[in-house]
Amino acid sequence: GADVISYNLRINAFAQRGQREKAFGVVQEMNNAMIRSNKYTYDFLITACEEAERFDEGIQTFNTMINSGIRMDVVSFTKHIKFHKERGDWRAALRTFSHMLQSSVRANDVSYKTLISVCSIIPQGAANAATAVFLEMQMSAIRPDVTAYNTLISACAQEHWTRALRAYRQMQDDEVPPNVVTYNALLS
Repeated sequence: GADVISYNLRINAFAQRGQREKAFGVVQEMNNAMIRSNKYTYDFLITACEEAERFDEGIQTFNTMINSGIRMDVVSFTKHIKFHKERGDWRAALRTFSHMLQSSVRANDVSYKTLISVCSIIPQGAANAATAVFLEMQMSAIRPDVTAYNTLISACAQEHWTRALRAYRQMQDDEVPPNVVTYNALLS
């Protein structure tokens, strides 16, 4: 009989091809065969939702994962944060980041950059929020790269041109070379 790994391989294959319904169908087969889903099962389903841009379903899948007692890692939490951003729900994204830290999951550079990006959709206070997250990232001993700076500059440029320029100057001081995206963010 099939085991969880063979089911997960099928789910992943469907997820990679954007065949969300078939991926969820395999989970139904697993349930019928009394094979328990694991973290990878959920990660692959979440990828299927991401590929299909079905963020509401992705969030439901995250909630099912959490309720089933499966421990989420930084990659799972970061995707969850991204899904909330895609739905325009910055409050839920911030709560998810907080939940991640409370779950003793350490944020990494990708989760911080995702959260800085979330700050850009906050109606008032985007620049302050993005700057605070950026500083928290630095205090966590994560060295910001060009993508982190670009995300910060973009979030600041919408609200405070001077804050965006300050971030650009800090980027130069930290000897992080700008790229085309940097200049586009400054010109936006």
